[in-house]
Amino acid sequence: MDLLDETSELAERKESQRPVFLTVLCILTWAACGIALISGLIQLWSYSAISEITNRVGNQTFGENYYAIMFWSTIATFVSAIICALGAFFMFRLKKIGFFIYLFGQVIAIFFSVIPAFSTKTPEIGGVLVLIGLVSLIFPIAFIIMYGVHFKHFK
Repeated sequence: MDLLDETSELAERKESQRPVFLTVLCILTWAACGIALISGLIQLWSYSAISEITNRVGNQTFGENYYAIMFWSTIATFVSAIICALGAFFMFRLKKIGFFIYLFGQVIAIFFSVIPAFSTKTPEIGGVLVLIGLVSLIFPIAFIIMYGVHFKHFK
């Protein structure tokens, strides 16, 4: 009977083990969220300084609300980074809810990364911002797919 118990215990332990690639994805997600938070702090500081300069000189390139939109976009980046880190934590613990939390955080980030492109006065700058936004979608979509592949391991 001991051999049967040990075999079933070993099978249960193997089932509940986290795949190595999922661990790597979670660590990369946490690192990216940390970088996003630091980047957001720098953006908040720089947008307030740039906004002050353009108010003194005059603003011909961007709309009046552009810096307010950028401010809220940066706040959304903060919030989405925290939400994605939380989702990665739950996925690290093999919880299904973590995938949906992560997905929600990425949708917020994607949505708010495109909005500033449509708030400029000049179409050339808006086009460049849209192109940057489209290129920046590669990693979030890739991570969503890679986490989705591991969805079967979540409980």
